Amino acid sequence: MHFLGLRGMPRRVYTYAPELHWNSLNLIATSGVVFMTAGMLVFLWNGWKSWNSGRVASWNPWAAGGLEWAVPSPPPPYNFLEIPTVNGREALWTAAADQPVVVGLRTDIPEQLVTHP
Repeated sequence: MHFLGLRGMPRRVYTYAPELHWNSLNLIATSGVVFMTAGMLVFLWNGWKSWNSGRVASWNPWAAGGLEWAVPSPPPPYNFLEIPTVNGREALWTAAADQPVVVGLRTDIPEQLVTHP
């Protein structure tokens, strides 16, 4: 704001001279603390209530279709015992009962499974 010839409100001043016309701006800035405090109290209350009486979420609480929801929480170090195959965009929703299993990949060197659309 200095380029407009305006100077900012000086800090660490609890009251301003009336000719500066900053009293209304100071009141608005000070009243903002009420809303910030209310928001923080709601956040802390929600955290306390969730910690004490919240339900434990299921393994896929949103019924999402991605593979990241196919493993339990916390995930095991290996993620999947067998590499899953995907039939569509939402892998969990389009999984077939007779889904093929990828086998034969080596474990001593990194390998990739490459497919085509």
